[in-house]
Amino acid sequence: MNDTAKPLITTIIPTYRRPKLLRRAISSVLNQTYPHFQVCVYDNASGDETASVVAELSKEDPRVKYHCHAENIGATENFIYGMEHVEIPFFTLLSDDDLIFPNFGGKTWQALMSLAFVPFYIKFMGIESYGLVGIFASLLALFRMLDMGLSTTLNREMARLPVLPDKAREMRNLVRTLELPYWGVAFLIGFAMVGLSGPIACY
Repeated sequence: MNDTAKPLITTIIPTYRRPKLLRRAISSVLNQTYPHFQVCVYDNASGDETASVVAELSKEDPRVKYHCHAENIGATENFIYGMEHVEIPFFTLLSDDDLIFPNFGGKTWQALMSLAFVPFYIKFMGIESYGLVGIFASLLALFRMLDMGLSTTLNREMARLPVLPDKAREMRNLVRTLELPYWGVAFLIGFAMVGLSGPIACY
């Protein structure tokens, strides 16, 4: 997908001699539902096919940018170099052997915007009126950020797997893998809300 609008988020991907994993990492960013981003790859003088992999992806999508150091400056310095050259408001870091969920960017942006508008809500509603909905709105924004697009990805997989042959076991394993952590987090949040109900009601 090509998008000519000005990017609002930069994804920094430092890399060194992992072209296959790098292709997967870049592709996971390009598959984001939120389109206003750019991918900046910082090659730590790999000297392999890394440059050609990025060139191929950049030809398909101009949001992919590439810089190659003349010599290896070390992993930490490569990360720092990438952050120092961010020219737009927000950025994220992604290792070349990692990937992100398809709706991570959109969910994160939505959560950040809901938090950014809190001062305006307070100004127009008043602190007392906003207090009735402020706790819920803040928690909802936090949960959206922690979700990282997982719920959207899960919904897509649950819609895809049932129509494919011999995928019933894979679908069951996927649900079981996520069931226990989700229940654990739900109970922790519930206990925290009950325990903090007194201070929340007072303050």
